[in-house]
Amino acid sequence: MGRTQSRHIKRNLVPKTVVRSMNYNQMSRRPASIIDINKMVNYSNQTLYFLTLVSQYRQMRAFTHSSVPKIKHCPRFHTEFLNLKETTPLDKKISNLKINIADIKELDEEAFQANHPEVFLPLEEEDIKPTVADKIKEEGLDQATILVKKAIFIHEKKLFSELMELCDRGVSDNYFAYRNLITYTLNYDKNFAPSKKNMEILLKTTLFHNMLLIKSLSNQSVAPARSPASVQKEDHLNEHVYYRLKVDWANDYFKEISP
Repeated sequence: MGRTQSRHIKRNLVPKTVVRSMNYNQMSRRPASIIDINKMVNYSNQTLYFLTLVSQYRQMRAFTHSSVPKIKHCPRFHTEFLNLKETTPLDKKISNLKINIADIKELDEEAFQANHPEVFLPLEEEDIKPTVADKIKEEGLDQATILVKKAIFIHEKKLFSELMELCDRGVSDNYFAYRNLITYTLNYDKNFAPSKKNMEILLKTTLFHNMLLIKSLSNQSVAPARSPASVQKEDHLNEHVYYRLKVDWANDYFKEISP
């Protein structure tokens, strides 16, 4: 099998996010039960990162119905990728994505910004500016949905590029950021407790940013019934990520976010 051609766009920069102020003390760190631990497959950090990212990419494509190519094979994660494709059907296309912004002033409000990470998606492939919010302010609220769809398409292209790099080399810049965070939480800050600051750190990583983005887009779309296998696999991978970093409390934050 030939090596995958890696045509990555410099670096898949993680877009800006805003973290909402709330009572983080109510988010408890719950120790994993024996049952939970037994459910955790012994993925390497690289494999867990790749599988979660490719799962997110497959979910994202359902929003845009875009022509971003499918990943057909992946030399570095051949067996794991085949298993994912065989056990998890692609989600059906999601329709009627509608970004509702009542007033242009909402774009500068913390609660709106935290609930709508899509407004910070860049509209350039090699930069984080201009963002959707920048262009909405220039072109008007009626362009919000069109601009978000354009930005998601660009985001998908960057995800695809990073996935191709992972399939070719096994690592990427964003993977190293994720691995360094694991090292930090396990060795230097073993009490990586719920807080606004720590949530900001998590959302600077690709996987957590995409979790928030997918939740926001799902809440603003008309989605067909999803395959139980797809939902189960997605939840299972997210649980792995929480467990690896000991940040199951982050899921409590995502549950509070509702556009």
